[in-house]
Amino acid sequence: MEKFDILGTLQEAAEDNGFVYLMGDDYHQNYEASEVKYTEGQYVLGADFISSEVYSEYGDLKEINYVGSLRFGRKFDDTNKTHSSLDETHRQKYSRRLLELKQSLSLFLQNFACENRLSITSVVGAHEMNKFDTNIDFVVVQITFNQNTFDI
Repeated sequence: MEKFDILGTLQEAAEDNGFVYLMGDDYHQNYEASEVKYTEGQYVLGADFISSEVYSEYGDLKEINYVGSLRFGRKFDDTNKTHSSLDETHRQKYSRRLLELKQSLSLFLQNFACENRLSITSVVGAHEMNKFDTNIDFVVVQITFNQNTFDI
């Protein structure tokens, strides 16, 4: 992965996996999400990151920490009898979608980190239901990737 290009690299990974990719803060992700013509059951990956650099005592860039959030959802209409509605309970959403989404996101993160020589140094997860104007349920993680620049 090129230095500082976490968002571009995530976009490539999302496209390679057939995911809709949303970038930026909630406002921008909501706008992009509402512009998409979804296919039933299509996965959605949203990303918003900042970077923090670590320099050596001689001014060499040693590492870059990418701190931000990833949200992973799936546009459901009536796929596999898991009809989504605003009237579902949290338990129903969890058993119908959120657990599978968390497991899929975990696998995506492992592959993404491995393929791009990134370390994952922290992850904290949550659920976001009926997010954006599109009412997509997401699992979201606050995550930090570390890139050792001496490997590049």
